[in-house]
Amino acid sequence: MVNRKNSRNKLRPLVSPNKFFLATILLLSLLGSLKTIARNTVWASEYLLYSTDVQNAPNSARLHYWYADEVMKAKANTARTTEEKLKLLDLAIGEFDKSLEIYPDFADAFAERGLAYYGKGDKQRAEADYKRAIELKSGYWEVFNNLGVVYGERNDFEEAMKYFQLAVKRDYRFPEPYKNMGDIFLLRGDYDKAIEKYFEALQYATTTDSDVRVELYTHLSICYERKGDGVNYQKYAALAGQRSVGK
Repeated sequence: MVNRKNSRNKLRPLVSPNKFFLATILLLSLLGSLKTIARNTVWASEYLLYSTDVQNAPNSARLHYWYADEVMKAKANTARTTEEKLKLLDLAIGEFDKSLEIYPDFADAFAERGLAYYGKGDKQRAEADYKRAIELKSGYWEVFNNLGVVYGERNDFEEAMKYFQLAVKRDYRFPEPYKNMGDIFLLRGDYDKAIEKYFEALQYATTTDSDVRVELYTHLSICYERKGDGVNYQKYAALAGQRSVGK
């Protein structure tokens, strides 16, 4: 999806009558629901291999793309300081630029460059790159999900919902778009629809989606607390706490 699963802080059950606080928590949760395009196993390799190959074949759009992708995955996401991360993201963006100079209609390069811009906090360029990837017929659900996140952070929930729904139409088997739709319903105070979406997300959450499960259980506990259902509130708050501790 373009999202790569960034490491997220462990979540504890968070219930507050303060609407602004709840909105902040949910928007931070949306930040954790970006996805990166899954890498083809044929191309899965090491950072050093790509950094060498891109020097030997400077006219290969795909090599520049995979080198940039590896910089983001293996380096930027594990950077120790913000300054180091920003430098690595700039390096990745430069490699995506080279890839697009060679092949201007490379949808995946736009999608991943958008993620790099997002990582730098440049949401406007991220949005433009996601939209260009979609115009070029990117088949990945993650691109639609990530564009929805950008709109969600602007409180443009109508546009955000549209892109989360498009993500599900592309591929319904992943939990993040359902969770994001549930978050919007929760922010709107429509707890029943939020619960419905969270359960849909749980249906597709695998054993590798432990962070997503924590968020889902946490938000379900909020929904049930708001509905005055103490039994289910306690149930899902406990599940969120157990998942958080067990990670």
